[in-house]
Amino acid sequence: MKIAILSDGPNINSGYGIVARNLGIGLKELGYDVKYVSFQHAGNPVKYMDFEIYEGSNTAGITRSLEDADAVIHIRDAFYYSNKWFATAYQVKNLTKKKVYLYTPVQSDNLPNEFLQACMYDADFCVAMTEWAKNVLIFEGVPVDRLFSVKPGMMASEPDGSVSFSSPTVGSVGVVDQYRKDFPALIAGFSEFRKTNREWNLYIHAPSMLGASDLIHFARRFGVKPMYPSGISRTWGWSDAEMASMYSSLKIYASTSIAEGYNMPLVEAAAYTGVIVATDMPNHREALSGFDGVVWIPAKKIYPTAWSFEWVVDPIDVAHALDRAKDMKPKKKVLTSYRDMAKGFDQVLNRTM
Repeated sequence: MKIAILSDGPNINSGYGIVARNLGIGLKELGYDVKYVSFQHAGNPVKYMDFEIYEGSNTAGITRSLEDADAVIHIRDAFYYSNKWFATAYQVKNLTKKKVYLYTPVQSDNLPNEFLQACMYDADFCVAMTEWAKNVLIFEGVPVDRLFSVKPGMMASEPDGSVSFSSPTVGSVGVVDQYRKDFPALIAGFSEFRKTNREWNLYIHAPSMLGASDLIHFARRFGVKPMYPSGISRTWGWSDAEMASMYSSLKIYASTSIAEGYNMPLVEAAAYTGVIVATDMPNHREALSGFDGVVWIPAKKIYPTAWSFEWVVDPIDVAHALDRAKDMKPKKKVLTSYRDMAKGFDQVLNRTM
């Protein structure tokens, strides 16, 4: 069976690119013929890790690239289907007569109608990244017989020793252009924690300190000088081995995020760092299921957006969680592998093709 994975390219070492690459490798091991259709690629196909990457930068390219596929796995937030949020919105079902499996995160509840429209009408089947997300979609009205859940999986790499921190360090990974990452709460909480732990540092792995939140402002306000990679290309161009080294050099990985569809860095931190502080919310609980090295930050479920509840933390609770975690012994564990993810999709495909 020939599967086309439509998403970020597998050569993009962040976000959907990682999920797409790991899924493709796993499906190939199971005997599927896999190709990628990448939103970042235009022109003739190129080779990457023995995979072909086809043009997905425009609707004509997507249409051409999907012609010989038996099925399309579209890894994308369903918001992308709506021109309410994205001027270049597209509907994959209108571009191909193949079966489309929308592999989507669900970050919060309730959901706007445009999100549900994508799940119900712009794909043949919807595959959520957690059981909680699947249940949210059921509650909102997506038919049960068109819904599945498959956890994203990681591929473990050996750290190459390229990254090390001279002092005990709390670290976090994410993009600053999305307020939901809530880095200000981490900075404020770390500032409180550091009053009695002066030797500790904070590292933020992000392409910029400016975005939905001005982290430079918050760092100055709370007297923190966080470290972060210099330059966007360096940040998102890191290899798997470099990322493994970074995670392995942290004493604590922290996520104060208020909404996550899955939060893959938590899964990576469980494998490499072994001590985690994270917002207590359903998707985080599922991502870290089976992992004992986590201190949960209490969260209140409030309504900060136009349509959804999200989980918000108090910086003082962040500080208390960091204080509890600082003396924990690492409990490194691979929670969900790329093979687990591929087997989950294999079951979905066998049931529906």
